[in-house]
Amino acid sequence: AVTSRLETLRPPGRALLAAAAVLGRRFPVAVAQDIAGLDDPSLGDQLRAGLSAQLVRPDDEPGWYQFHHPLMAEALLTQLTPDARAATARAAADLVEARFPGLPGYWCQLVASLRLQAGDTTAAGRLFGEAGRRALAAGAVNSAVELLERAGELLATHTDPGERASVLESMLTAMTEAGQVDRALAAAATIDE
Repeated sequence: AVTSRLETLRPPGRALLAAAAVLGRRFPVAVAQDIAGLDDPSLGDQLRAGLSAQLVRPDDEPGWYQFHHPLMAEALLTQLTPDARAATARAAADLVEARFPGLPGYWCQLVASLRLQAGDTTAAGRLFGEAGRRALAAGAVNSAVELLERAGELLATHTDPGERASVLESMLTAMTEAGQVDRALAAAATIDE
């Protein structure tokens, strides 16, 4: 069904939605526009076509859209070759980093996911670690545990043991604050490595 709806779009519309799918179920239109290389009039035309095809709809947050269903984004991603998906994710990550210096808020985790899609596990691990530390500082301890565990996994083979130890230390703090003391004690042995 998604494929037949996509066939109603012109190539710029498909490029816009492919860029959007790499960004996730919800996506900032301006970032997807830049990735797809569309000017403002073309963007308006392609968004209207996507709306008419019932592929996307406006999100509650101004400047953002979302796919009608999460499977639509997944279906779009399956139409990209692995190399095209990695290249699009890399371009998106570079663009977001340039547009939002320091990657405040949501942008840090988004770029971490994009770097992971692009195959840069070290950069993804560093960014997930930073997002986890920020979540811990904000009191979102369960989110912090999840993000820091992911960072630890991605940095497991990283050559800088100090960086990995820093992530693990933050993860232990997050686990303790989340009441996961047994898990923290079990993970503490990893720091000795």
